[in-house]
Amino acid sequence: MHDEPSSDRAPLRVGVLRYSTKYFGMRTDADVDAVIDRIAGCLDHDLDVLMVPEFALTADRAITRDEADSITERLRELSEGHDTLVLPGSYIMQEDGYLYNLMPMVIDGEVVGEYSKKSDGGELEWCYDYYGLPYGWDYNKDAETYDGVVEHKGRSIGVELCMDYADAALKDRAGIDELDLQLVVSCGISHTHHKATAVHDKGHVVICDGYRPYALVEQKHERRHWFDGYSKIRPVERIDGDLMVYELDA
Repeated sequence: MHDEPSSDRAPLRVGVLRYSTKYFGMRTDADVDAVIDRIAGCLDHDLDVLMVPEFALTADRAITRDEADSITERLRELSEGHDTLVLPGSYIMQEDGYLYNLMPMVIDGEVVGEYSKKSDGGELEWCYDYYGLPYGWDYNKDAETYDGVVEHKGRSIGVELCMDYADAALKDRAGIDELDLQLVVSCGISHTHHKATAVHDKGHVVICDGYRPYALVEQKHERRHWFDGYSKIRPVERIDGDLMVYELDA
């Protein structure tokens, strides 16, 4: 059974960067650099979590493992001194003739993981169209522990990339359903999928989507009628026009 949230712990400040990644195949390395610079600026706003849409680190080419590690190192360095879980969007990496959709995760100068997309969100088709290589599915499929759960600020946080959420990767594949926070980094998720919710009552689902772009936050609560069970949460602050800040008490 999940412990009730402590009444004396501060709400989480979650920042969602509204940034268009719809045309990622037309973007350049300079665009990726600009995203990383914007992430650095967002970290000055006392956030506990920062989310950037899927493909934000993707340019018009698939990068190598060394290039992916270089991007991750830049993010690790800029996160130093900030106790913020940074989900900076994903890059498309090539290795051994296959492509993978991966997202590094950093907190205060530490790399806490690299999440690998597990479902087909169109990659089977556009990986050939854009990059001429097949999609390799889950890069971390042989890992001993599931790559989509992070502990931060006393909360259990689940992470998914786009179609993984629609396919209920956390809830059904990993068998996880008592999270405090479920974070969905996407480019094409238009609404919450309650069947895929992996949080406890009073937990939150946060979607950061780059297709429109938009942010959506819902809190789950005990269902009393067929039509309820979730309530939408409004941002408490909007910074520089593109950073939406939410305060969540999960």
